[in-house]
Amino acid sequence: MTAITKIVAQVATADVEYAGTQSRVYLGIAGREFRLATGDGDFARGAKKDFVFGDGTNVLNPEHNDPRLSPVLETADLDHHPVYLRMGEDGHEPAWCLDHVLVTVNPGPDGRVYDCPALEGTGPEHRTWLEEMRGTVLHLRRRGASAPQEATPAPDPELSSQLKQELGRQLGEQLKQELGRQLTEQLKQELSEKLRRDTDAPAVRIVHGSVRANGTVEGDNSDFVVQRLTPGIYTIQLRQPFTTTPTATATIAGRAWRLLDNVHVVKATPQEVEFWTGDDRGNKGDRDFHFQIIERTQQRSA
Repeated sequence: MTAITKIVAQVATADVEYAGTQSRVYLGIAGREFRLATGDGDFARGAKKDFVFGDGTNVLNPEHNDPRLSPVLETADLDHHPVYLRMGEDGHEPAWCLDHVLVTVNPGPDGRVYDCPALEGTGPEHRTWLEEMRGTVLHLRRRGASAPQEATPAPDPELSSQLKQELGRQLGEQLKQELGRQLTEQLKQELSEKLRRDTDAPAVRIVHGSVRANGTVEGDNSDFVVQRLTPGIYTIQLRQPFTTTPTATATIAGRAWRLLDNVHVVKATPQEVEFWTGDDRGNKGDRDFHFQIIERTQQRSA
């Protein structure tokens, strides 16, 4: 038996409205489950992430998500247990739209690869939603696997040698195709990033959102992080800082407050903006509010 020393799960979230999720996602393989989490927008809309378990790991809590530890997994376990993705209904915006998944065990000539053939291609028919109403588990299929065959007499040595050569050739072709596909995806990403850098920057960059009184975020917060410091004091920390000091505005949200309830911009830096909210008597107090942080950037000359 061969020990499983490394598992790589390549997961892409669809680039469609409400596709992202903050729920936990797990990989089931060889009789265990592993948490897919690096802590960096893993399943945001349009995100493409590699989750590595074991050798060269990049996931959170690696000591609890290692196929080499407690228990040690073997490649033989792959033949006795299904390979699947499972999403837990425990996060904000729990529905998740999956665009692509590819799982590789012990990458290399003797590795095994699992995917979902139905997700190959583009268009809505080639992606799937996972949620409580539609189901939270997606099973994967081993690439190149065939149906079990009835036992046959042992082939003669000459025929066996020919079969080994043919199997080796087919495996080599599969590996070349997979490596070619991965290189194509990498080149696409690099070209896209180069085009983004070479294209004129937008004239205005805007970060906006809606913050509840308890400091949680309503809607997408992929561009910022909210901290409620004390009652009525909130900071908006930008995941990608501005290049200059931005302009910020805010307004009280909802119908639960009086017209005299207020929100002020207290401090603005390229990294964060501080807001104070107060009641109708001028005292600090937690309030729902909407905000916009705006930076006018300089366009590249032609």
